[in-house]
Amino acid sequence: IPCLNVEQCNVYNVIYDSVQRQAGITFFVHGSGGTGKSFLYNTLCCALCGQGKVVLCVALSGIASLLLICGCTAHSCFKIPLQLFENSTCGISKGTLLAQLIQAADAII
Repeated sequence: IPCLNVEQCNVYNVIYDSVQRQAGITFFVHGSGGTGKSFLYNTLCCALCGQGKVVLCVALSGIASLLLICGCTAHSCFKIPLQLFENSTCGISKGTLLAQLIQAADAII
């Protein structure tokens, strides 16, 4: 990918290959603001969707979600309650379209 720097390219390759192999690995990408994390995420999203993969682009804040292609907040996507209590659970019911979408996801960014 010519637009990625060396570090981004290394991370891209590891994550892309992992998704292709359906390895089910969780990755944590860390970097200061302005280092290209959102660009990396969007590049991965486009490449994986272009291969027919189902990708959910999720962020913790509304502002961050706007930087992602088809991004949404984690609270919205996973029906996480805004106020958490000891017995809180997500609001996703078995068998719903949302549950099926999450199960079908090849990657959650």
